[in-house]
Amino acid sequence: TNGIAQILTFENSALGGAEATTTSNFNDANLTNSTLSRGAGLTASGNGGRFNATSWSTSGSVSTTDYMEFTITPNAGFQFSITSIVMNFQRSGTGPKAFAIRSSLDGYSADLATQTIADVTSNQTLTFTFAHTSGCATAITYRFYGYNAESTGGSGGIGDAAGDDLIVNGSVVACGGGGSFTVTFDGNTSDGGSTSNQTASSSTALTCLLYTSPSPRDV
Repeated sequence: TNGIAQILTFENSALGGAEATTTSNFNDANLTNSTLSRGAGLTASGNGGRFNATSWSTSGSVSTTDYMEFTITPNAGFQFSITSIVMNFQRSGTGPKAFAIRSSLDGYSADLATQTIADVTSNQTLTFTFAHTSGCATAITYRFYGYNAESTGGSGGIGDAAGDDLIVNGSVVACGGGGSFTVTFDGNTSDGGSTSNQTASSSTALTCLLYTSPSPRDV
């Protein structure tokens, strides 16, 4: 995709809740399938229609083991950019009330975006807006850290909404852009130049001079 679009989605309506992992239902043709999983601090918990867990941190800040994560992996020769990630989340009456998203690019040290969750049990749509671009064929893992739960027994999970439950918006493009090119100049003798055509090739930026009377001009 060259414009901004959905490049990866998860849809969890068929889940029982306690599955160890679940797989993306859609990915851009130049991304590999992705898997959603839990951090070591969470406990899988049954709840139909969402990827669910208990044991969320009751602290007012991130606990480094209490997260759900997925990885975006571009195919060889491609890279991706992200503009936002949309997550549909539902909690029990004592589940987490805040989320932060972090990435493997900096070892999960800094928040890319945060969201506060209302103290209700209905489904909530959380939009994390940030700009991120991968390197060529470079995978990046994103983690959703849930915290400020009212009880370690409180549950919460991604899902329980109509349609896709986790949506990555952005673009996927070929690496480098541009590539190699060739420029050919018509040979003539009116300006004292060569009578044969001249060719220049480059895989990087190239400045060409068109020699005309009375002085050279950039083209």
